[in-house]
Amino acid sequence: MNKSENTKTQSGRVFQSEEEIPSLKKHLPFAVLKKIITKDNANDNFFGINAFHRAVLERTQQFERMELLFQYSIDVNSQNRHPEDPYANTPLLLMIANEDTTGVGQFIELAKKYKQQIDFNIKDLEEKTALIFAAKLRNMSLLNLLIQEKNVGTNININLADNEGNTALHYACAYGQTTMVDQLLKAGANPDTQNNKGRTPLDMTTTNAQELGALFKSVTVDPKRDEMAMLNYMHDQYDQPLITAENGTTHVYDRSSLPSYKETIQTLKRVLNRDVLDFMDCFNQVYQAQTRKELADINRIARLTPSQKKQILKQTESFTGVSLSEACLSGQKTVLATLLAAGAKHHSALRLAAANSNLEQLQQILAARPASLDETGSSGQTALHFAASKGQTSACQFLIEKAANVTAKDAEGNTPLHAACKAGQYETILALLSYPRVEAATVNSKGQTPLQLFNAFHHNKTIIGEEARRKVISTFIARLQGSLLPAENKQIKN
Repeated sequence: MNKSENTKTQSGRVFQSEEEIPSLKKHLPFAVLKKIITKDNANDNFFGINAFHRAVLERTQQFERMELLFQYSIDVNSQNRHPEDPYANTPLLLMIANEDTTGVGQFIELAKKYKQQIDFNIKDLEEKTALIFAAKLRNMSLLNLLIQEKNVGTNININLADNEGNTALHYACAYGQTTMVDQLLKAGANPDTQNNKGRTPLDMTTTNAQELGALFKSVTVDPKRDEMAMLNYMHDQYDQPLITAENGTTHVYDRSSLPSYKETIQTLKRVLNRDVLDFMDCFNQVYQAQTRKELADINRIARLTPSQKKQILKQTESFTGVSLSEACLSGQKTVLATLLAAGAKHHSALRLAAANSNLEQLQQILAARPASLDETGSSGQTALHFAASKGQTSACQFLIEKAANVTAKDAEGNTPLHAACKAGQYETILALLSYPRVEAATVNSKGQTPLQLFNAFHHNKTIIGEEARRKVISTFIARLQGSLLPAENKQIKN
């Protein structure tokens, strides 16, 4: 027995060193693999990494490699358990991570041919199954493959959730993927499942741009399917920092810089159209930077051949100029309408739409379910509370015009006006006080009026500005008509 061998199991020998397993060598020619693989060593592995993990990453004769390994009955469900690996991928999950649709299709067919059972419900360290992973990658081709398998009787649990409690349907709804949502619902996805935050798939249609940005960063998307990923790919491939300009300031582009998407493409094209790709010089000309010091961190110069530049420019010709975030937010409207029509439950959709001041979604939800106007969450807050605390004045006005209860109290006895005062949302406070129905003197569970709460949290003049602070107080005085408590009068004078 090899001295570095660690253990021996039914699925093969486990080694402490990856180099001691010939079939795990990178870029191993298929002819060599065919010679060295035997019945005795076929299932040798390194922390669960076996020959299949390596084969699915090879694009040269990938099908032949996989078929050879299936013939030796190598464990198709083995997970990478290396302590430094953050994913615990099986060969199938590894192909999905690389968005290898062709490879996944061949893998499934070969498993049937050689009567090996793929466990489609295995979870990685983030508890993502193959289906959840495909949905989180927004890859419709992969998702279709998996749903087709489920439709022919394969055991694929479509309602399993990851470590955040999200199912595949949650992600499809957050991304506004209409076709994906339709396919999942037809395949039996539960539209009423709640994630760890209590959100149903319908609630996920109110995911805002900031939350979408976090989702985009949590996975790596094949750049050929995604304009934003393609720009990032160009950045990485050509060592080319892409810079955007907004309001006279500059910053390095990344996937979270969605509002500057068009400027990013324009900058890329202007740089690539130059005879010599000197990004620093081009940046100075385009944006007229005042000093070299401003560009101290942008000092890399990438030089490409004319043919390389031409190839990149050709790729940009197909770009629509619509950012991924914009496309997702637009798709959410259609998905929301679909789920509302299907009678899907929602837990916080109206409140989240109010917090984001998404008036179109507020209109959609209330048109379908008017009774949800004053529904509350676990904290007892209504949509109007959410809008008021976030300073979403337009949403507050919309909800009040729809007859929202302006005196509703949350678990702490706070009204929407209390919520706005506690958060120091002075424009919203003034807007709320303009409605006669809003009670300025009502008290919460601690006996505090909205003005007392405002002064308790925003007595410091530097927080919201002295002018705004005095405007709020004077408006309260006008509404209360001299009925202020002595303590409040003392605070006003200070």
